[in-house]
Amino acid sequence: MTYYMLASGIKKLATDLCGGRCVFFLKGGYNLESLSDSVVESFRAFIGEPSNSTELDIRHFTIQEPLHRLSQAILKIKQLHNL
Repeated sequence: MTYYMLASGIKKLATDLCGGRCVFFLKGGYNLESLSDSVVESFRAFIGEPSNSTELDIRHFTIQEPLHRLSQAILKIKQLHNL
C-alpha cells in the first residue's frame, strides 16, 4: 500500500504543478517479488485504479498481475499521454 500512496501523491503533485506529467523509471538491484508488487501498485495509482494490496498476499495473483494487467496499464498510460 505504501507505493500506491506514494504514487497517488506524485500523481496529485504532477496534476497540480505540471499538467499531470510525470516520469516513471526503474533502477536495478531490487528484490524481483517486491519490485513486481511496487510497480503494479504504482501503475494502479497513476491510472486511478484502486489498490490491490490485499490481493498481493496471494502468490498466484502476484505472478499473473504483471503479465496481464500491467500491460493494460501501460497501454492506458500511453493513451492518456498520446504516446
